[in-house]
Amino acid sequence: MSIFEPKFVNRELELKALTELSKKGSPLVEFVYGPEGCGKTRLFKEFTKKFDELMDNGVIVYVDALEEKEFEEALLLSPKIVRVRSLIRTIAEGVVGPIGKLLTEEILTILDKIAEKYSLRDKHVVIVVDDVVKAIGIDRLERYVKWLLESIYKIANKYSPRSVLIIATTSEGYSLNRVMRHRWASISLIWNLGKEGFKELSEQLNPPSNNVVEEAWKMTGGNPRALIELAIKHSWDVDSWKDYLLRKLVEVYRIVKVENVVEEVREIVDDPDNIYRKATKRMDKAYRILLDENMITYKHMRTVDGKIIRLNRELGIGEYYAWQIPVYRKVLRELIVKNSPVLDT
Repeated sequence: MSIFEPKFVNRELELKALTELSKKGSPLVEFVYGPEGCGKTRLFKEFTKKFDELMDNGVIVYVDALEEKEFEEALLLSPKIVRVRSLIRTIAEGVVGPIGKLLTEEILTILDKIAEKYSLRDKHVVIVVDDVVKAIGIDRLERYVKWLLESIYKIANKYSPRSVLIIATTSEGYSLNRVMRHRWASISLIWNLGKEGFKELSEQLNPPSNNVVEEAWKMTGGNPRALIELAIKHSWDVDSWKDYLLRKLVEVYRIVKVENVVEEVREIVDDPDNIYRKATKRMDKAYRILLDENMITYKHMRTVDGKIIRLNRELGIGEYYAWQIPVYRKVLRELIVKNSPVLDT
């Protein structure tokens, strides 16, 4: 086990929900979003690896849309059909450009190649396109999701499968509004780990004490990538990690000042639901800055396994909006206080 990829933990409910969804299929594209680093990619890769154990009669195709060069990383298949990979590789021969992006455009061709060796009749067919927005660009997203929707019916008519499920994922904030305004997709959320899962993951990273794990929870909110960065890059030194992020976010704060929305950001720091409760053009501008920086997200959707992420003021989780990780909120608060004018008394 690589220390940079600890053992997969605490996603049993999501795996169960994905299994049930795969059995039923969906007439819509399933659009899954969540905080950057929350574990979406790891979840879907593990689902692909375990697919034959979880499903009696199906195939899954996983495409990492952001993979630049490595075909084996860009395309994962359920174990029973992995031998067809050599046929699919011919799609990419002689093509210049990111391999993952190419494969996002060749979903139907990939299925054609699979069907040359394995009948898809009466099978559960699942396709996952991971991190699609960063690969194809926000301007192409709506057209691409519409194409995925049309592909569901093409697959059903051509191969007569028992069910078809197409999932597209993103951690990019602006894309959610683009997708929500159409009826092409069903939208669900994947969130950071709960506290027990977070502790289980922490134990694999040799924490110096339980107190440090508790402090890390308050700073990361259960985000796996943030935890690994803290543990590996900063050797569990929370102050070092926080200082690093503060130096990064100075530029974000500069933009906030240039746009003259410091007070609005202060209100979002106090309560992310002020984005909704105190909605104005200036508040919307502040929200979009934080959204563009992947610091905050809309969270008023059910998770893949049907839950609502509960309000937690300490972690910066409101009813409608949430900070992706609590430390962003803490650092911005410090920057605001540090740069506030001191009034003479």
